[in-house]
Amino acid sequence: MSVCSPSAMADASHQAEAFVVAIVWLGREVAVACGDGHLRFLSSVTPAGRVPPGARVHAGAILSAAAHPDGRSVLTGGDDGRLVRTWPSGESEEIATFGRNWVEQIEASTVSGVVACAVGKDAVVLDTEATGVSHAFSQPSTVSGVALDAKGRRLAVSHYGGATLFWASAPEAASKRLAWAGSHLSVGFSPSGRFLVTAMQENAVHGWRLADGIGMHMQGYPAKPRSFAWTHKGQWLVTAGAERVVCWPFAGKDGPMNKAPAEIGPGSPLVTRVACQPGGDAMAAGYEDGSALLLRLADDDAAVLQAAAGEPVSALAWSPRGDQPLRTPRALPLASPRTS
Repeated sequence: MSVCSPSAMADASHQAEAFVVAIVWLGREVAVACGDGHLRFLSSVTPAGRVPPGARVHAGAILSAAAHPDGRSVLTGGDDGRLVRTWPSGESEEIATFGRNWVEQIEASTVSGVVACAVGKDAVVLDTEATGVSHAFSQPSTVSGVALDAKGRRLAVSHYGGATLFWASAPEAASKRLAWAGSHLSVGFSPSGRFLVTAMQENAVHGWRLADGIGMHMQGYPAKPRSFAWTHKGQWLVTAGAERVVCWPFAGKDGPMNKAPAEIGPGSPLVTRVACQPGGDAMAAGYEDGSALLLRLADDDAAVLQAAAGEPVSALAWSPRGDQPLRTPRALPLASPRTS
């Protein structure tokens, strides 16, 4: 699995020894979370070629990763049931352990300092110092995704049959259930907090307008659209899964209801990952053949970030400044979507 970067890392390509699960930026450094349990750190002085050995932070595979709210370390969850914090020095500490339950999703807010993770049927929230568990929101089925709004205060949890909203730091407060039949795999708020969307097992994206709970179903994908992202002002929801990048309009109060999506990119192969430029109008797309493109919705312009590398792009992340996307070849499969 290769990890590539275009500018500040001198167009370097680094070969990881295991499947790349996630890429996390810490300022100008990059943490690469791998399926062999290692967390490997790259910097602008890392020579092109092999990724440094890194730290073995999990006994099995790393399943999820996110930057700690302080921006100086990385939180990882694994199939060993552990939540671990690791610094670029390689030093690490165990924050929590959950027995046989996997830590499959992690979400952290730099605004509120809240950290939440998906562990079995629980959405677990850490204490204010992120040094241990504060409380958990239990669900009747497995928690498949967690997301925090822009203020880091409202927590969305996806699960079979829809999603549920909580106030992350107020376990006694009332929750709000958003129902839609089917298996919801991941979840995310729009930047404005007006909409919530989930990616579904049933080859669709579903959304709700939070003011009144009105639902909007975006379907027609040939495979699961696991990867989605919002443009920086929230006017478009950008999704993977099709042979072109599918962009749903969310500028108005009704979102994509009764509107057709825009589709950009070359039309083949399947898009596996998408990421939108922070503060800009560009987006990066990774494909099933390992290629990656820089795209612009306004004029459907495209530039090659990476030629086909043989393995699907599995992770894609922009630097916080929005000046360089980092990508690594794995896939997922989507045709011409429609709303209903």
